[in-house]
Amino acid sequence: MSRFFIFLILQLLITTSVSASFYPDIMVESKNLSKETIDYVSNSLTSIAKLVECQDGGEIERLRRRSYDAVISALAAKGYFSPKVNLDIGHNNQGVEKWNITIDSGKQATVSNLELNFLGRISHHDYVDRVKSVRDGWVIPLGHVFTNSEWSEAKKKLLNSIVSKDFLFARIMHSEARIDLEKSEVFLSITIDSGPLVLMGDIQTYGFHNIPSELVNNYIKYKKFEPFDQDLLNDWQQHLQSTNLFKVALVTIDTIAPDYFLKKIISDSDYLDKQSVFNSDGNSNVNSGLVDLVFQNKFEVILPVHVLVVELPLKKVVSSIGVDDGSGVKLESVYKQNVIRGMPIILSAGVGVDRGHQRLFMDLNLLPKINGKRNSFGVICDNFDNQGLKVTRFALGFTRSNYGYSSVYKNNNNVYYETNFGSLLAYDQIHIKNDSKFSLPTITNSFELSRNRIDNKYNPRSGNIIVIGLGAGLVLDTVNPYARVKFRSQYWWPLSNIGVITIRSEFGKIWPSDKKILIPDDFGFRVGGARSIRGYSYQSIGCQRGFATVGASMMTVASVEYSCYFTERWGAGFFVDVGDAFNSLDQMDLALGYGIGARVRTPAGPLSLDVAYGHKHNDLRLHFSLGIAF
Repeated sequence: MSRFFIFLILQLLITTSVSASFYPDIMVESKNLSKETIDYVSNSLTSIAKLVECQDGGEIERLRRRSYDAVISALAAKGYFSPKVNLDIGHNNQGVEKWNITIDSGKQATVSNLELNFLGRISHHDYVDRVKSVRDGWVIPLGHVFTNSEWSEAKKKLLNSIVSKDFLFARIMHSEARIDLEKSEVFLSITIDSGPLVLMGDIQTYGFHNIPSELVNNYIKYKKFEPFDQDLLNDWQQHLQSTNLFKVALVTIDTIAPDYFLKKIISDSDYLDKQSVFNSDGNSNVNSGLVDLVFQNKFEVILPVHVLVVELPLKKVVSSIGVDDGSGVKLESVYKQNVIRGMPIILSAGVGVDRGHQRLFMDLNLLPKINGKRNSFGVICDNFDNQGLKVTRFALGFTRSNYGYSSVYKNNNNVYYETNFGSLLAYDQIHIKNDSKFSLPTITNSFELSRNRIDNKYNPRSGNIIVIGLGAGLVLDTVNPYARVKFRSQYWWPLSNIGVITIRSEFGKIWPSDKKILIPDDFGFRVGGARSIRGYSYQSIGCQRGFATVGASMMTVASVEYSCYFTERWGAGFFVDVGDAFNSLDQMDLALGYGIGARVRTPAGPLSLDVAYGHKHNDLRLHFSLGIAF
């Protein structure tokens, strides 16, 4: 048996040796080429060299000639059109064939002339400025090194700059890059036919079944026969998607898109009533490939604006179960309905239960306005019991946010601003263990402005988030006013390819600080827990009254964390948290927590499992959370 295995091993070694002997060793040398270009040429030869090991002598000779052509083509792609290439065939010390390729690249060709010609409607006198803008936007300047990849990309950008506004049917009729080998100069010539001016006609809707199609008039606003603009269509599409009523929304004037879109979406959607998607709003004959173009004259054409949607289910129930280190097992069930009495209003009603918190709620969310602002109304019955404090609340609230899409506040350098205004009329029944029981009717108004500039919403590596919150309210039975200011910030810095430093800070202050003036407990400050100061239980740091921890009039928290990922998914974190909630500066006693934890990247943000030591109480605690701490 042992002889048999020795025979197999020898056979394998012989086979490997023979195979290797037919695999040529490639050496590319040049005195005037960059290392990047030499590597590019070498890589272009790799696939050809691999074919040598399984070919006979005649075929090998053909592959050698083919390798010469591959070098010429690779150099041409980098702008060298008159090189001198010498291919010398030899063998190394192991007897393996060696290709010694010596290159005298010659002069790299540069662009010496550009000729842009325009035909069609864009060539008329009223588009002189547009033509000038297109010319000015050409991305390969004279004197620039000519490469095939940049030439192709430049033509694509040129055409897109015309197709995206006014001239949907524009096309490149002729393009040429003529090379003068003696001078190493390139003469570029492009002729573009813009076709007719495309005007936007009537709106045609597809896919509206439960949602009234008149909804589109809230967001798609233009004068009939206004020139086509792709940016406008994209803007309208974002507005429709931000309503949270549609699985997919598409706005286009492409004459082929409707038919393809409907067939594709329907084939991918199991739950849809396929017949209703076509027929719900009277558009049963969608044969867009045969749409008759309406010509004003030979230089203008009218196309309808197609709005195509796939609605989300009209009604659904969503249930969830989770675990939190402060609250234990959490259960929630929410009923959602997208249309009420024929109006597109989103109703959400549900119940949530965990160890120290139970709530019943119902919200009515109106459609976002075209400026991105969205109004919501809600009622809630809430029972909270934690750290010796029990609060039962009945409340009616109003919220206005600008979380919806807005073309007014377009992204600038990846900076996003969000505002949120809320008003809450509440009646609280409060029981402070071993201290007092009382009722507290209040009305509270709050405003929050956030500035968001991060590279990834759920797993950021660089950037920052800054939030400023203001609030003011009135105790209704005693007519005592109160106010609050709160500041939060978080910064991310990539430390290496795998590591990120995160710094988080918070500060808050309430007026008045007189303990005799009662305010809603959630208006005060308590800290501690997975998203605050780790090493301490949830909201366990505040002011002591009786056997309870209640909200304080001031708060400060700071945190530094280093996270690194060993793989695309798994990583670790090291952190230090410090802070306190207190009524006056002389009462401040900072609580320090530090530790280590595991990190798991998920689509919803990092999943964190931390072991933290609370220095103040000499306590070791386990914390877990999903998403960024902010």
